[in-house]
Amino acid sequence: MIRNVSAEYSAPQCCGHAEEIAELRGELADLRARVDELARVTAGASEVMPAAIRRPAAAVTVEPRHEEQPAALMRAAPHGGGLPYADRGSPETDNPQAAGLYVLLPDNTCRLLACDFDGPAWRLDAVAYVQAAHAAGVPAALEVSQSGQGAHVWIFFSEQVAAADARALGAALLREAMAIRGELGLESYDRFFPAQDFMPKKGIGNLIALPLQGRCRRHRSTTVFLDQETLEPYEDQFAFLSSIRRLGAAEVVDKVEELQPPAVGPATRLYRSPMAGERPAPETVQAELAGMLAIRRAGLPSSLLASLKHLASLHNAEFYEKQRMGFSVWKTPRFLRCYEETLEHIYLPRGVLDQAKSIIEEAGSRLEIRDARPVPARLNLSFHGALRDEAQEKAVEVMARHELGVLVAPPGAGKTVMACALIARHVTPVLVLVDRAPLLRQWQERLRTHLGLPAEQIGQIGGGKAGAPG
Repeated sequence: MIRNVSAEYSAPQCCGHAEEIAELRGELADLRARVDELARVTAGASEVMPAAIRRPAAAVTVEPRHEEQPAALMRAAPHGGGLPYADRGSPETDNPQAAGLYVLLPDNTCRLLACDFDGPAWRLDAVAYVQAAHAAGVPAALEVSQSGQGAHVWIFFSEQVAAADARALGAALLREAMAIRGELGLESYDRFFPAQDFMPKKGIGNLIALPLQGRCRRHRSTTVFLDQETLEPYEDQFAFLSSIRRLGAAEVVDKVEELQPPAVGPATRLYRSPMAGERPAPETVQAELAGMLAIRRAGLPSSLLASLKHLASLHNAEFYEKQRMGFSVWKTPRFLRCYEETLEHIYLPRGVLDQAKSIIEEAGSRLEIRDARPVPARLNLSFHGALRDEAQEKAVEVMARHELGVLVAPPGAGKTVMACALIARHVTPVLVLVDRAPLLRQWQERLRTHLGLPAEQIGQIGGGKAGAPG
């Protein structure tokens, strides 16, 4: 039988650690009280956060110069941010545990915005973001993360700001940074804290480690703020922190309206950063057309490279659906990247060829394309079917004039028959992609009926078969 010893005996009778047990009991009771408070806070977005968890955000007027002052400053600065992560220690001690912050508040507001950068080029990426922020009149602070292999860029607010507005500001600044440094990838749009516009159901948002962690700061020179020009730590970290200007809610909204919002897909246009110094585009941009459009990167200015990346990306419907329903968007990217990169080329889908030409011409250059597509042998076939009305005939006639296109028609409009007519116009091998077995069988039957193809000339990959036509 398991017995609750601590309940049956007093501390001295249990063991020789009476004081420690009493201390742990007190801490446990305090933590249980905090959990109860958090449960009430996160139960509804309209509830006011208890004062025991988030103290009023008073203006920080401390100008620390002595070792006893940093704790007071750090205790004041985060309270406007969100729910504090439990930490047994203070930022200026050598306690190995870290302190962090849940940035998103229950009413879908926040008191700061942070953008996370990592990877081999984190220094260049973070500095470009800070430069873009400062150029837009947005105060930003660069901090090296605990690992020393990444950075956070912090923007602080003087009052609660809607998370949607804060994230819109971050996205607009990131678009500016990409125009400064074209190597920045679109995955950076998913590295903001808060990570979404609205509090997820049954959650408290994402946790970010606070800067100025005692052991890291003292022994590894990490979690410290850096001068963006030299990437060296400021001599007086807490004086720098207390000097950062904080934006008000109205100013955040004004900045969002003033800056260029990120656009992806066909809506993308060339966007140049207002910061001077960008080199002009080369007279001609070399590209090769094959499975994808491979554009040589040599000589491309950052604004052009970033615009091409945005052109070859799409809004992710799953991200917005999850956010609308109040679900976590963790590991759900905001944008779907349809491009690939190497040191020499950026590879775009062939479908954006016309828009890519337009953007490159807008940059003052010209796209010169080498066609590397294979030329298959022409097929000996003809269309044996019949287009039933003028709408089908016109659709086939218009589609046949173009190498790329999309035919959109309702069910029963005869899309498969029109496709067979187009195949007969081009008399080249065709790859048909379907997602269901009934559609596969329908296509096989239509190809035999409308084009007169024998079964041995209709291959199948998938559905238990892997045979191409001989």
